[in-house]
Amino acid sequence: MARSTAEDPIPGSPARRRRLNLALFLLLVVLAILYGHLHLRGWVNGLYLAGGTVSLALLWQIVGWTVTTFTDVDLKALARELLRRPGATRLLAAGLLLLALLYAVTSSIYAVYQPGAPAARYRIAVLRHGESYLGPLEVSAERPVAGRPFFFGGSRRLEVRLEQPADFQPLTRTVRAWSAARIAVPGAFTPRHLTVLRLVPGLTLKNELPAPADEPEVRYELWATVGHKLAEPLRDLRRQTVYLGAPAADLERLAEGHDRDAFERFLDGYLSDAGVPDAARGGLKSQWQRAPQLLPTAEAGTGDAVELELRRIYPDRREECVARATVTLAGDDRIQSYVLEKGGC
Repeated sequence: MARSTAEDPIPGSPARRRRLNLALFLLLVVLAILYGHLHLRGWVNGLYLAGGTVSLALLWQIVGWTVTTFTDVDLKALARELLRRPGATRLLAAGLLLLALLYAVTSSIYAVYQPGAPAARYRIAVLRHGESYLGPLEVSAERPVAGRPFFFGGSRRLEVRLEQPADFQPLTRTVRAWSAARIAVPGAFTPRHLTVLRLVPGLTLKNELPAPADEPEVRYELWATVGHKLAEPLRDLRRQTVYLGAPAADLERLAEGHDRDAFERFLDGYLSDAGVPDAARGGLKSQWQRAPQLLPTAEAGTGDAVELELRRIYPDRREECVARATVTLAGDDRIQSYVLEKGGC
């Protein structure tokens, strides 16, 4: 007994040492589980074996069963033997210090798919200073969590964009060491009530505007003010439909995915009211339905007024107003069509 006391700085029986080591071990396990839950759960969620997913907990059970079945090792006796040794105390204390360091320097970002979300799949991009920082990340019912931990990153202010579907406002997150950012998709994002204007040059402008293939001396500029914000003008308007009322990326997306049947019904209604016979409508509609021009502006919403002005620009740089109109966006549809006619100046 005297020899045991001399070797062990903790006086008393080996049972006291074993209880201390057991307490340290349990503390280490609890903290490790919490750390894994915060930062690693979505990143290392399993091992892929034999075509299926085996969780780490199940893998641990398989290892234990294998050892006890195919060897003479008594795992309980081995654990008691290890826990009574002073070296185990030092090892467990070192593990706790290492885990504390990991807590201090680790942050993580994860996108989490919400069950019952209206879309089957979402794509998220994380940017810092306008450049890609993480992603794109994709989450779905099959893969509900996507993201990763970061080490020694410090404090970062990030912009998170829901790219597909793109009907949501971006959000900002400040990620610091020791913190974990969980972004619920799509619940964390605010829906965008986006309404864009599809501008059709009317029949009174048919002989004014040049065709896309023309090389005219006289140019036509389209100016637009959305929500009291004047946009950069469309410098060379042609005999084409124009989309405006949103940034360029949204205009491209909406122009590509618009309801062509609804647009054709709108054109038929306009031409019918103008008294254009059916036989003459095909050529006019094809001009309006070809690839559109885009006029990026500030984002417009329901109830916003869009002020339009069409200017004729002569070779000597003289300007002359050709058409002027104000359109209030009703918000009944994502795309509101409007025919711009000559006059109003």
